[in-house]
Amino acid sequence: MFLSNVFGFLMRFGISILAIGEFLLELFGGAITTWLGLIVSKSGIKNIRLC
Repeated sequence: MFLSNVFGFLMRFGISILAIGEFLLELFGGAITTWLGLIVSKSGIKNIRLC
């Protein structure tokens, strides 16, 4: 019920549901990529210190 009201409100202003889905996909994709990059960087720094 809540999501239907939110999407209805956004569609009144010309924002499509597909645009919202694409935005969320890019947002979560960027967050996951950043998280993986931090893990790999931390591992690389740890390996450099061990050498």
